[in-house]
Amino acid sequence: MRPRLGVLDWELWGTAPAGTDAATLLCYGLLVPEVVEQVRGQFADVLDSPSGRVAQLYVVARLLRRIDGGDHPDLAEPLARHADGLLGRDT
Repeated sequence: MRPRLGVLDWELWGTAPAGTDAATLLCYGLLVPEVVEQVRGQFADVLDSPSGRVAQLYVVARLLRRIDGGDHPDLAEPLARHADGLLGRDT
């Protein structure tokens, strides 16, 4: 893209809920509380919206499926806790 640098993110383009990119950053960062805090601070307006909560659940489901295939097993428990919190089931 010219004359200035531009970045196009085509991954899942048009098929995911609004806020999916921010939700992905948040979910991958669940093992590092400082990262979660930064992502929440930067993207609170998106993540705290109804579509942002749906996006987070969407990303949790997508990552749990990848975990079933062997990717990032250390995220399974934090993702489950995060989903419980989003659904109002936290203890």
